[in-house]
Amino acid sequence: MKKNKWLYNTENNKILSPIFYILNSKKKAFTLVEILISITIFSFIITSWFYVFSNVSIWKVKLVEKTNIEKEAYYFSEKLFEEIKKWWVIDYEEYFNRRVVWNTTYQSWHYLKDTWYWNFWSWWIVWTTNYWDYIYLCRSRNWTSMWTWWCFNNTFNSYPWNVKTKPQRYWEYSIQFIDYNSNKNNDTSKCLPAAWMKLWDENCDWSIVGDDDDENIGIWPETFDSSWAVQELYLISWDKKTRTLFRWNVSLDSNKPTSATCDFTTQSNPTWDWCFWQLEFIKLNAKDWWVNHNYSSPSNWLYDWITDTWVVSPSFSWIWGIIAWSNTTNYRVPLFSDTVSVKNVKFFLYPNRDLNLAWKDPMVTSIYSPYLRISYTLVPSRKKRKTIKWEVPELNFSTTITLSDLFSQK
Repeated sequence: MKKNKWLYNTENNKILSPIFYILNSKKKAFTLVEILISITIFSFIITSWFYVFSNVSIWKVKLVEKTNIEKEAYYFSEKLFEEIKKWWVIDYEEYFNRRVVWNTTYQSWHYLKDTWYWNFWSWWIVWTTNYWDYIYLCRSRNWTSMWTWWCFNNTFNSYPWNVKTKPQRYWEYSIQFIDYNSNKNNDTSKCLPAAWMKLWDENCDWSIVGDDDDENIGIWPETFDSSWAVQELYLISWDKKTRTLFRWNVSLDSNKPTSATCDFTTQSNPTWDWCFWQLEFIKLNAKDWWVNHNYSSPSNWLYDWITDTWVVSPSFSWIWGIIAWSNTTNYRVPLFSDTVSVKNVKFFLYPNRDLNLAWKDPMVTSIYSPYLRISYTLVPSRKKRKTIKWEVPELNFSTTITLSDLFSQK
């Protein structure tokens, strides 16, 4: 067989490689096989380059989107923490109000029944302008100490009625620590005639306040259970002039498909697919308008330097002087933007009673400096997820904030 001089080295009888042949060939054109091999190699290189470039671009976009979401989440979280740390302390009065109203039914994961925010004490109809009576006073009965049972859920008060489940007036929590008849004497024989009109009045001045039998008990009542998360967060400024109320609200996502649902009414088995969670808040301002909340009505108690009325802050409403009650739902605003959904919100408060009032409380937990433990999870809302097209991991936040007025920004 005739040997090809290009593939066979005649000097040392060795077969040359095809690459050597191609490189040393004196032909002026490539063969079809050579062209196909070159195209295949070039296509492989170009395809690999595009694959790497596209993945790098996608990864970059994901990283940017994730960074933006995290920046937004951290911004609003810091906004929440700064708002709480700014100058707020635990609003024991409102938590006492909530406990007396005693409603465990929830709507959209917050309390269904309003406390009326200290503005009402109504025996019958709260939603009228009949604000009813002023604060009631606590006092022991004959042979029975008042403080064992407090005075809202029995006849140990100046009405005397059972006012449990009824909205409370402002200052009622602090009054629970004072017994205006500590000697357990009704004093019915001292103020004749009409002694029945002067029960528990030792000096017959038509008032049970200022008598010798008044006693600051320095114990009770607790306003919430510290071992359980409170459904809503109530804070008040150190100067008692402004209140901030936070609540977790769940609603149907506005970006849902037509047939989508969000069942948040059945808490034992909810359907979360198209729910939107938000943390809402509102601020209330203190006013000295007496118990009828009418600043234009003349009264001896009007402008007596004692807070008795709470109105919606002007920054939350364009109408001035709105009395706060169930209408506060209309003025609450979301703390986070609509691109963020807030899940698993939990507030834990300590201690469960005001240490300034419960100074005689034997429980060690009552002397703790007030603080708040808050935890929640942030996820992109449906509105945001429609633009990014891929799943973004949830962001979990948890922190502890001191609420003592010693550290407030005064």
